[in-house]
Amino acid sequence: MKYVSDSIDTGVAGAEQEPLDLQLDSGLTALVGGDGLLRSGVMERFARRLAQDDERLQTLIAGPGPVGPALAWRRAVRILAQWSGLEGVDQEEAALIEGGSRAGDPPLWADSGVDGLRARVEELRRLPDALRTKAHELRGLRTDGMEVSGDLDVANMDWLRERQDAETHLLAYRDRARELKVRLRQLEEGGRDTACPTCDRVLSERFESVVDVIREEWESVVQDGSWWKRRKEQLDLKPPHVQDLEGKALRLHATMEEYTEEVERLRARLP
Repeated sequence: MKYVSDSIDTGVAGAEQEPLDLQLDSGLTALVGGDGLLRSGVMERFARRLAQDDERLQTLIAGPGPVGPALAWRRAVRILAQWSGLEGVDQEEAALIEGGSRAGDPPLWADSGVDGLRARVEELRRLPDALRTKAHELRGLRTDGMEVSGDLDVANMDWLRERQDAETHLLAYRDRARELKVRLRQLEEGGRDTACPTCDRVLSERFESVVDVIREEWESVVQDGSWWKRRKEQLDLKPPHVQDLEGKALRLHATMEEYTEEVERLRARLP
């Protein structure tokens, strides 16, 4: 901010002054005014310097009717304020001229951007703590995710192993039942003259007992095979605890994605 002011007593008249060179560089320029002759001269020169390159500004500063230095000063400063984004300056000035804002009215400076700037500063002040908190929560989620993923891998391996075991037993019992059924059919077709499948001697009077033993074994194999068939059908579907772990792993993964994006947003907002 650059100030242009007259430090000489405003009551001195006729003092010779060097020509004022008002160079308006970038940034906000403030003029400290008053009612003295020299200050009025500064105001007049400033208004003229501000408008000399732009006819539109000349019209804004001049306005309708006679314009003295003080009025030109006010208009020039108002234009500067508007250029600087301080749209609330003229509102506050009008409120002060009329005796201030009424009690209970919202502050006129709300439109000036000050409140927004303060809110932004407060937000920036809280960002590091928010980032640390969110990053800590993300690390906890990742730890939980690794544990659930490990449990899911173990559960999947146990399930696949049990399903493979059930399938192996089922195939073995089917083969044995098929073999016993073929032997029974051969015995029934050969009758008493059928040779013993173990010693190759004619069964004769032992025929019925041998047939009964083989039939009982076949029935037992068929019964056990039926149990393994049901077991295999059950294991074709994922067990409930495996499905629960899969759902938990998916939910944790989605939450980790959200937290990761939030951490990245917080980091991007850091100054």
